[in-house]
Amino acid sequence: SLVNEPCPVNIVRIGESAEATALQRLDSIIGSSAATSARPTHSPSSPPSSPSPAPHAATSHATAPTAAAAAAASPSKRRRLRLSAASLRYCLFVIFGACWVGLLLVTAVLAASRWNTPSVHASGGHDASEVMLDGSVGEGTVLVQEGKEGKVYSDDGPGEVAGEAPSQWWPSTIYALGDIHGDAMNTLLLLHAAGVVNSSAHWIAKDALLIQTGDIVDRGPDSRELYEYFMLLDTQARQQGGRLVQLLGNHEALNLCNVLVYVSPAEFETYGGAEQRALEFSERGEIGRKLRSLDSAVVYNDILFVHAGLLPKFAQLGLDAVNEGVRRELGAACSVEGSVFTGERGPLWDRVLATSAESRACPLLDQTLAAVAAKRMVVGHTVTQSGRIELRCDGKLVKIDGGLSRYIMNRPVLLEIRAGDGWYQKWLEVNATTRQPILHTQPLPISDGDTQAADDEQQRQGSAGSDESTVIQLI
Repeated sequence: SLVNEPCPVNIVRIGESAEATALQRLDSIIGSSAATSARPTHSPSSPPSSPSPAPHAATSHATAPTAAAAAAASPSKRRRLRLSAASLRYCLFVIFGACWVGLLLVTAVLAASRWNTPSVHASGGHDASEVMLDGSVGEGTVLVQEGKEGKVYSDDGPGEVAGEAPSQWWPSTIYALGDIHGDAMNTLLLLHAAGVVNSSAHWIAKDALLIQTGDIVDRGPDSRELYEYFMLLDTQARQQGGRLVQLLGNHEALNLCNVLVYVSPAEFETYGGAEQRALEFSERGEIGRKLRSLDSAVVYNDILFVHAGLLPKFAQLGLDAVNEGVRRELGAACSVEGSVFTGERGPLWDRVLATSAESRACPLLDQTLAAVAAKRMVVGHTVTQSGRIELRCDGKLVKIDGGLSRYIMNRPVLLEIRAGDGWYQKWLEVNATTRQPILHTQPLPISDGDTQAADDEQQRQGSAGSDESTVIQLI
């Protein structure tokens, strides 16, 4: 059966030596050693003489082939057998050679690929950009957090540095502004009072960093003016060495996915109608493109800024994976229902850290902060009961949404983190008699171990004269 298998190789010519070798291999296959000893020698010009029958033991299979029968085969048949055997050998030789060359090529490619591969950011069977439907990752996943010190974090805690990570350290003042919800007047009034912009609404905070934690849109009618203004304000800030960072909120996600249940009816007119507004929030509109490029969570100066809150199962993926996951879900097949990153447990919606009992929230917060190499988390989304900035978990969670918008609570408040001089909250109130807005500035009881003002404030928190008040002229 072996010699009759077709060979894919086209055999052009077989020499006499190859024929002799093939014949010997054929004899060994059929077990005809007697035929080998009885095979006559002859020249090509004379026919072979008749061979003597070889003795063999009696057997019940009278029709079984014998060496004598094989030797008595016609010349043409013997010739075909010789060609088939030689073809088989040549075929096997070519196939073996091709396999060996292919193996060498694959080995060379794999070696080159491994040499050029950068540092791995995730292992254990899961890519850093992948998350399961419940937001979890597999056991043993090693994640790299690109923070100020470039540390590597895994299940077992800090590891060795994997390359030089980009710095996210801001050397000057950082301001954080919570939910705005369509109120341009209160936003400008607060920024002017805090010294971020002047009476013409131009940036004057020099090299400061302003972080807006999302939810500019909905409730009030001014989202178009605010989005366009913040793009202009960022340009002005960069010219002075400062910067404005916008984060995505859950209401941005709703509008990008065309969920308009919270849109002010008056706002449609500011866009030129519902159809034009939908176009502006699409991937073809300036606002839509800008919002789809925003991050959902960032770390500056060991502080995690995020709209609602970041649970450990997301933080362990790394912020790059979280931000990319949100952007992916807000793409062409945009939907906030049943989504992972933009769903109710994602960074745009979840209130577990902000509202659940501290016995539950604080351990989760600690896990998140460890995963992203941060000391504190600043969130908006959940309106504080006091209308001012509130702290949880020994100051590790800072809630900055006091309800700024007149369409929510009309309580503008801003966080100010002074480089080397502590944390402060600034809020506006209107004098009942003069109707003039008054800016209050108060230190927060947050200490990073290097700010005397915050340490002193921990001793006097709650005293009547602990804040400064300034009357603000209307813009």
